[in-house]
Amino acid sequence: EAQAAYDIMSGIDQCAEFCGTGIIGGDTKRGPGIVAGTAIGVMDGRAPMLRSGAVPGDVVAVTGPLGGPAAALEAMDLGLEAEEARSALYTPVPRITEGIGLAASGAVSSCMDLSDGLGTALNTLCKASGVGMDVELDFIPREDYVEDIARKSGKPVRDLLLDCGGEYELLFTADRGRLGKIYEAEVPFHIIGVVNDAGRPELLEGGARSVIPYGRY
Repeated sequence: EAQAAYDIMSGIDQCAEFCGTGIIGGDTKRGPGIVAGTAIGVMDGRAPMLRSGAVPGDVVAVTGPLGGPAAALEAMDLGLEAEEARSALYTPVPRITEGIGLAASGAVSSCMDLSDGLGTALNTLCKASGVGMDVELDFIPREDYVEDIARKSGKPVRDLLLDCGGEYELLFTADRGRLGKIYEAEVPFHIIGVVNDAGRPELLEGGARSVIPYGRY
């Protein structure tokens, strides 16, 4: 147990150093294994990106490939090595630079992280903004190993992309006419859909349409 605590702190130190963040305190209690952290920051004069500004006609985009954490969990259940997938789960990279670039671009109408999964985030943005979204399954970026592990596990790829938390990419909406500002900010992104007035997110898959539920795990 002591080694596990040291390993956790080592990971926190490495991530904080990468992000230019200081660790200013901590507390320990005896308990059944809960670890919680709190991050505090300042906007430094910048306006925050909200969840509530998406409007019909905006594009829906993510900053990078998804499905890694879900693929890692499936791989562990199957007894597979899957080092790339495990890396996505165990050593994620917070999208700090991307977030700053998106905010500075002035082109983003709404944004949030994907720590609770894409399905939950899509529903959250729709509810906060009072809009709907059409999302193309084929447009959602994913690493090759996600497809491979989905086949081996018998799980639909869409489940690995939509249902699992632990993702560290950003989901955002933006005015299509202002995407050039995001390119100028050198933030990588993939357009996965479009905002509409349907009031809920829906997935387009091979000509079929289905409601995207909140993530299940």
